Parts: sequence; structure tokens; C-alpha cells
Amino acid sequence: MQLVETGQLKLDEPVKAVVPGFSPKWWDGTATPVTARMLMTHHSGLPRDVQKSFQSTRPPRFTNEAENFDGYLAYRPGQMFSYSNVGLSVLGSMVEKASAMRFEDYMHSAVLMPLGMQHSAFDVAASQEANMAKGYSGDTEVVPVPMRDVPAGGLNSSAHDLSRFLMMVFALGQANGQRVLRAESVSEMLRPQNTDVPLDFDSRMGLGW
Repeated sequence: MQLVETGQLKLDEPVKAVVPGFSPKWWDGTATPVTARMLMTHHSGLPRDVQKSFQSTRPPRFTNEAENFDGYLAYRPGQMFSYSNVGLSVLGSMVEKASAMRFEDYMHSAVLMPLGMQHSAFDVAASQEANMAKGYSGDTEVVPVPMRDVPAGGLNSSAHDLSRFLMMVFALGQANGQRVLRAESVSEMLRPQNTDVPLDFDSRMGLGW
């Protein structure tokens, strides 16, 4: 939404205008272009995951898959809500292209630090900080397998840091005496975007909410 405010991204512009290698296919060749708004509301029709290298000990950067996705859509864009890690990685690639920064670096400088989220970072693996919560299978500690799709599930954070994000939302875009987002942008994020999608029934999606 910061990039939308500066005109570097447009919510309803085809992804392909920003990420030229993104070429999803529909079975009869007539797919509607996918947009950032569709990605943010999980109405892109993209599959949930691309399993190859999704989780591995040394996953490649998410952009390798997202920027060159040429697989088939699971649904027509806009047809219905369908959660997609792939879609969030494509959105992350759009952030990289528009900002000319690595996704992780942009999020650090433009979001996490302005909000005072000092113990938060995006990464493929679990944080190495001593106070990171441990994972268990039964009563046996296990090491989480790194995940490629960082924009979808790569945020290591704390309850305290996440509360700072919520404080910014409640303050309509302000944090630590500065404006992180326009109030209009926060309102648009929280506005139900899919009220005209019959197959979503009573489920309501904002932009990332």
C-alpha cells in the first residue's frame, strides 16, 4: 500500500506489467489478467503452493518461482476465495520490482523499523535468537524446515512487536509520531473487497485482511 501511495504499484494493473515473466495459464487460454488486488484478497486463482523446493534445507529465493510462474490457474481470477502462498510470493516479487530492493530489505526499512518492530525480520528459516519459540513433535524438539515463500510465511516476530503493527492500524497509519500509511490506505485495506463474489458467501476479505 505504501508503493500504491507513491504510484510505484497500481492495485488493478496486471501483474505482468511489473513482473514480465509471470504467465499463468487457463485451460482454454482465456484467463483474465491477475492483479495485485486479486493477490492481496486471495482471488487470483493461483494454486496454493508450488511444491518443488517449497520446503528444503536450502530453499532458493522465492522470486525464482514467482517471477517465472507459468503453471495453470486453479480457478478463474476473481471467481472465489482460494488461499495461495504462490500469490503472496508473486506480490513479494512485485514489491521487489517496484521498490528496486530485496523484499526482506524493503520490509525492514519501510515497515518493521518505522513501527519499532526491533525483534522482527523476514527470513526462510526460524530466528536464531535465544528467545525464539521451539517447535515440537509430541515431546521431542524438532528444527523447522526452511520455507521458500518468505512473503507468505517468513516473518519471525513477537507478540509485543505484532502489537506495534496493530497500534499503527488503530491509529489509521501513524506510528511513533510519523505517518507510515495514509488513513485512506488503511481504510481501503480494511474495506471488504469481495462483496460481489457470490461463491464467497459471507466471507469478507480486505487487502491482506
